[in-house]
Amino acid sequence: MNPARFWLCLFLLGATGCAPSIEKTHFPATLNVDLSASTKLASGEYVRDLVTGTGAAVTNGAAVSVRYSGWLADGTLFDSNEGKELFSFHYGAGEVIQGWDQGLDGVKAGGSRQLIIPPALGYGETGAPPAIPGNAILVGGVGALTGAGWAAVTAARAPPSSPRSRDGAPRPTAPRGTAPAGSGG
Repeated sequence: MNPARFWLCLFLLGATGCAPSIEKTHFPATLNVDLSASTKLASGEYVRDLVTGTGAAVTNGAAVSVRYSGWLADGTLFDSNEGKELFSFHYGAGEVIQGWDQGLDGVKAGGSRQLIIPPALGYGETGAPPAIPGNAILVGGVGALTGAGWAAVTAARAPPSSPRSRDGAPRPTAPRGTAPAGSGG
């Protein structure tokens, strides 16, 4: 960032930095982002059900297993578990980035949802190098396949202890130094 832009950002936004705006971002057509068909949450995240599930909605603390893919706003795929094991976590427990804990609220078993996550609810100013740069807007496709909190109950394995997937890409975990959503800290 050039010095003039830095000082302008500091003056206009205070210490919050110059995170990009989802509304001003040009998303490639391959991401199928349609903000007008999406719901904007109070946090600034956009969500859109691609497939409405037929089961019960996820509940806080439920063990859920999902299929997901994550892209940067320029269309670069940074992580996916397509063709691999399902990714399991406890919904609302801060085990994933805040954009997932907020954006999957109300999703039903068998459903699929697109999440457009602002940097503050993803990996923040520092990112998760080398795959995710700082202040990155994330576009995620998440398919809620199973979960103990839903009607279609299946046993979900414990979430992995490593924040990296087998291929070395970062898993959707909460960034270090941030408090999980709802933790009060």
